[in-house]
Amino acid sequence: MSKEIEIREKREEDIEMQEIEIDKIYIPETRCNSHFDDEEFKKFLESISSVGLLQPITVCKGSPDLKKPYTLLDGKNRLEAYKKLGYKTIPVQIVEKLDPLLYSLHVNLHRGNADPIELAEIIDKMMEEGKSSKEIAEM
Repeated sequence: MSKEIEIREKREEDIEMQEIEIDKIYIPETRCNSHFDDEEFKKFLESISSVGLLQPITVCKGSPDLKKPYTLLDGKNRLEAYKKLGYKTIPVQIVEKLDPLLYSLHVNLHRGNADPIELAEIIDKMMEEGKSSKEIAEM
């Protein structure tokens, strides 16, 4: 079995789908691809109002804030839109056993349009947590 298939299978078995309260989600300071101008965000709100959320946000269990049992990994704009529209809960996929910074780095590298400064901030934070540049490069 290839490593990619093994990783995908492990990832799928560690994902749980449900709806959780928005105020139970911790939003880390370092979030890439979170910039919408006002007009884009207004269109995004209209889209969610008319057709709903097409893709759940991604969270993992645990956070530095003891009052918030989940940490946002992906979907900050969707979360902010749901808040703005007055929703109290949001559809999520809960991923187990995953480093939020590593997840954020991978997601934004795959998108290909991440701000280099924001990517550098994620890498810097990973290094502050004790990872070497070689370890980060191998991830």
